[in-house]
Amino acid sequence: MHDLMDIEHYYLKGKQALKEQDTEQAVIYFKMAWNKFNNSDTAFIPDKFVDMAREAFESYLDLKSSNHS
Repeated sequence: MHDLMDIEHYYLKGKQALKEQDTEQAVIYFKMAWNKFNNSDTAFIPDKFVDMAREAFESYLDLKSSNHS
């Protein structure tokens, strides 16, 4: 269950960093959310957290590609 809270925490921190236009921090937090999701020992992950992790990963990829363009 702790992994789920971490996913949410890092996802929300990434969203906040984006609001503050700190894309570097957003990239870090979104990557952390995705890594927590991938390394979770939780047997069942509710859709809410799967969606957060997926959005975090997509945001991470978008931000990484826009920083290198």
